[in-house]
Amino acid sequence: IRAYAAQQGGDIIKVFRVAESARASEGRRVFQEMLAFAEDRANNVQCIVFKAVDRATRNTLDLHRLEALWEKWKIDVRIVEGDMRMSDAGGNLMINMLGVWA
Repeated sequence: IRAYAAQQGGDIIKVFRVAESARASEGRRVFQEMLAFAEDRANNVQCIVFKAVDRATRNTLDLHRLEALWEKWKIDVRIVEGDMRMSDAGGNLMINMLGVWA
């Protein structure tokens, strides 16, 4: 992720390690914290980068939350494996298709 951010000319504001399963009763606590951090406009988040689609979405609710970040705040979601971006029509389609399968 650090190499990807450097290659893209970005700065890492904060690192979240999202490893919980979607079936956990707490609802992916770290994932929720990450979304709240991104939604806080004071943090000036412009993009969230994940290694793979299965780290970004574990269910359709996760996928919808990430889509909402893009639609409401223009916070891009990028997946390193496959070089997909929510800000790109083709990448958005792939993230959605793979996200449903994940």
